[in-house]
Amino acid sequence: MKEYHCVIVGTGFSGICAAIKLQQAGYPDFLMLERDAELGGTWWKNTYPGAAVDVVSRLYSFSFEDYDWSRLYALQAEILDYTNRIIDKYDLRSKARTAITIQSARYLEDEGKWLIELQDQEPLKTRFLINATGGLSQAQLPDIPGIADFQGKTCHTAQWDHSTDYTNRVVGVIGTGASAVQVVPELAKKARRVLVFQRTAHWILPRPDRVLSRIERWLLSWKIVHRMVRLRHYVGNELRVLLLSKFPSLLFIFSRMASRHLRRQVPDAQLRHQLTPNFTIGCKRVLVSSDYYPALCSDNVTLVTQPISHIAPQGVVLDNQQQLPVDVLVLATGFDATGKVVPYPVAGRDGKKLSDYWGDTPHAYCGSTVPGFPNFLLLMGPNTGTGHTSVIYFIESSVRYLVDAIDRASRGQWKSFEVREDVEREYNRWLQKKLKRTVWQVGGCKSWYLNKQGINTTLYPDFSFIFRYHTRKFQEKLHKIE
Repeated sequence: MKEYHCVIVGTGFSGICAAIKLQQAGYPDFLMLERDAELGGTWWKNTYPGAAVDVVSRLYSFSFEDYDWSRLYALQAEILDYTNRIIDKYDLRSKARTAITIQSARYLEDEGKWLIELQDQEPLKTRFLINATGGLSQAQLPDIPGIADFQGKTCHTAQWDHSTDYTNRVVGVIGTGASAVQVVPELAKKARRVLVFQRTAHWILPRPDRVLSRIERWLLSWKIVHRMVRLRHYVGNELRVLLLSKFPSLLFIFSRMASRHLRRQVPDAQLRHQLTPNFTIGCKRVLVSSDYYPALCSDNVTLVTQPISHIAPQGVVLDNQQQLPVDVLVLATGFDATGKVVPYPVAGRDGKKLSDYWGDTPHAYCGSTVPGFPNFLLLMGPNTGTGHTSVIYFIESSVRYLVDAIDRASRGQWKSFEVREDVEREYNRWLQKKLKRTVWQVGGCKSWYLNKQGINTTLYPDFSFIFRYHTRKFQEKLHKIE
């Protein structure tokens, strides 16, 4: 049985960052496990037409690895190229195994190590287990009766089938969130007809994207210019916290911008009414698009707001019993962000199951460590998502904490470390108290940020530099050390 100092589960931005920083700290004995066929995480897997990031490219990249971005907001192919260049630069493919399914992870108290059972593979042991599977990695399938009986083609945006020809087909898109506003305009260019099934209207702001000129790209190749531009974007995004978390009553500033955007792009009053949300902007994820509304105004696109009753073999049946024939169903229904933080069974000290400890409400200290689960570290764990800036900043902050913890444990020859239960409990009490006044709690909507009990288990409620302060270093006094 092979043993490693660290095992990293997941090879998206979180796993890549952890691997690089472990190498730089002098800990090259690690293995990366990936369930998909290739490394890259989200931007390898999500290849649907129109896939792009909704954070400016300069901020949606590691602080230690720049890239010659061609536009303000990068498309999927360019982000994947950026990812692959970093993977190759740090030779991470030689330290990774793909198409691996983890069956379980169990902490061996006598040894102070984790036993990882793999499907159709020999088990592994590791001293430190790092979960970097990401909060948006488990596709959320809609719970609609009859969907399994549909005789046409069905695909989720995170499992796109490029072999399907959409030309002259009737395509039904279920969902109107972030992936839908990107894929619908592209489908409208090919399909004979596109039916967009909307359950809830979303606030949408213009996407100020454009191709960067040759002069701009040359200027941005200078480190000082790059850092100044990155800092400007960072500060601008941080100011949003004042509205989202501190003074949500002032969010009318953004709702007016979004309403103006809607009026400019949708001349039909009835359609505008159907596309106008009934909750405070920011309560759900604010979308950015400049081509979704025009696509909905196209002759071959129809917005359907009548609720879906069930799926029939040949199409979609609405609550009023109207049946709409459909050739292809596109499920733009997002991800399970609250229930599948760790997508495999984990048993910690005394056989305690992580799923039992969490129930429906995942929680951790700084989203990173959980009482009763020694030497187990999370990246992009509970409440480390962001509603205002680039998630990369949070990833780098968490990795700093993680590497410092592993370094101290290794140099100090500790058998194990785990956060104290009272510390983790107090941290999450502070976190939930902060969240109570945010727009995500008081904005009048139900979103994927909240679990079934209405508890926000996904987003961080304060400035990102506050999170970085909390994770600036590993504090021994807050942990149990063996």
